Amino acid sequence: MLSYDSASQGFEWSVAGAGGIHPVDISGDTNLTASGGLIQVGDDISVTTGGITSVHILDGDILAADLSFTGSVTDEFCVTIETSTGGFEAVTCAAGGGVHPVNVTSDITGIVPVGNGGTGVSITSDNDILVGDGAGGWALGNADNCDAQNWYRTQYNSATGDFDCDTGVITSAGLTDEFIFNTGDIGTGIFDFGGASSFEIPNGAGGTTVDALGEITIDGTTDTVNFFDGTNERVLDPERVFGITVENPDNSEDISLMRLDFPITVIWEECVLTGSLTPSLSITLRHGTDRNAAGAELVTGGNVITSTTSGDNDVTFNDATIVTDSFIWLETTAQSGTVDSASCTWGANIDE
Repeated sequence: MLSYDSASQGFEWSVAGAGGIHPVDISGDTNLTASGGLIQVGDDISVTTGGITSVHILDGDILAADLSFTGSVTDEFCVTIETSTGGFEAVTCAAGGGVHPVNVTSDITGIVPVGNGGTGVSITSDNDILVGDGAGGWALGNADNCDAQNWYRTQYNSATGDFDCDTGVITSAGLTDEFIFNTGDIGTGIFDFGGASSFEIPNGAGGTTVDALGEITIDGTTDTVNFFDGTNERVLDPERVFGITVENPDNSEDISLMRLDFPITVIWEECVLTGSLTPSLSITLRHGTDRNAAGAELVTGGNVITSTTSGDNDVTFNDATIVTDSFIWLETTAQSGTVDSASCTWGANIDE
């Protein structure tokens, strides 16, 4: 039996009949009304579902036992934050939406925990990119003009703090007027390769086929640049050819040929004579920046020319490199027979 102890001013259990409050049958008492979250069932009074709220907890302490739940629910609920009141509410979890179970200490979609350098508050929106802020935290940059087709061309804009993407339209073949990526792509506009250290064009032994206006190739066999002018294939050859014919030369000719304002390297020499009585002529090609000096010889001591048919050819030289601003001149040192003329031709590559 529950009785009141006046000494301690509290309630205590005592033997029935010794005073205090005795159990009575209240099931038929119409003067008793359960209220304030209570419900009467027979002789028992119990708390109704939701009968106790925060206003009924007067000591300010909410214990784990106060919040324990031993019942069951038939539907799956998710807990969300009610932004208008700052409290929590239970809502039915919609498929593909709602709030899903997550580890709130380390991984919440759209939220970086404070411990990981974030704010703990979701501030992301569509097309945002999360980047390091340089101070051990995180910052958001917007990339509104990026999409699945051009995201790999994203560039950071330090002036705005956002990200810019190439907005050129890409077709199913990968075509863009700002970026050539796939075989067959056609670029338009301006392409600036001024910052490149080298630029390779189509090349090979014999070159590649050029049959459309503007096409170009390098022929590794002839060392030429070949291009198509809309009608024919044209050739740009770095080799230059120069020559001279001297009539009735003797053994002391000293004839200027030219002065160069670019460097060359001589790669071949071809000379032929006309005359009779077994004509022979010794020649030498000299070069140097001072015409009054001895100069350097293409072939030390010169070559003896005797052919009156196919010519005498030479490709072995002692000093074939002729520098910029050099003079080139021909000298003869010996002559026999009757030499009516001597014709010599040289081939050279421009070294610039």
